[in-house]
Amino acid sequence: MVGMARQVFRVLFGFRVVNPPTLRPPYVLAPNHVSFLDPVVVQLAHPRHVTFLMTEAIYRVRPLRWFFRFWEAIPVPEDRAPGEALKAAFRTIRSGGVVGIYPEGQISPNGTLQEGKQGVAMIMLRAGVPVVPVAIFGTYEVLPRQARFPRPGRIRVVFGDPIFPPETPKDRKGAARELSARVMEAIAALQARHGDPQRA
Repeated sequence: MVGMARQVFRVLFGFRVVNPPTLRPPYVLAPNHVSFLDPVVVQLAHPRHVTFLMTEAIYRVRPLRWFFRFWEAIPVPEDRAPGEALKAAFRTIRSGGVVGIYPEGQISPNGTLQEGKQGVAMIMLRAGVPVVPVAIFGTYEVLPRQARFPRPGRIRVVFGDPIFPPETPKDRKGAARELSARVMEAIAALQARHGDPQRA
C-alpha cells in the first residue's frame, strides 16, 4: 500500500525525498506543518512506520481519518491534559519506534515557519532520544488549510541531521527552551538550503 501511494504521489506531485534518515530508532521526527497532507507525505518519505501525535481536530478530518487510524496516529486533546497521548508516545519510543511531532503545534496559516513549542524538546529530554528535523516543501501549495481539494504542485520532503539531547540537564526547562530553539533553527536552515518548493 505504501509503495503504491508513493508511486501515485510521484506521478501527481513529482514527490521526492532528500536525505532519508539512517539513524537507528527510537527517535522523534520534527517537521514543519503547513497542510493536512503533511503526515501523509512524511510517512511516505520515511523508511519506517511513524506514529504521529496530532490534534483531535486534524485526526477527525474525514477524508484523512482512515489514514490516521490505519497508521495508528495518536490524537491529542485540546480541551484537557494530554496525559494519555504522551503515555502512548512514550510506549512507542520504548518499543523502538519513531514518533512524529509538529513542533509548531498547529498548521501554519500562511505557509511560513511559526514559533516552536517545547513539546518535542520535553519528550526528547524525558525519553533521552534524538530528534530529526524535517522540512516539507509544496504541500501548502497543493493543499493549504482552507482548500477542499488538492491543486497541482510539486512536493519534497527533506530530512536533516539528528539533534541529540544532553544526557543529564540540570535545568530541564532551560534545556527544553534551548533544544526547541535548535530544532526550529534546523528546520529553517533546511528550508533556506533547499530553496524553492516548486523546484524539481
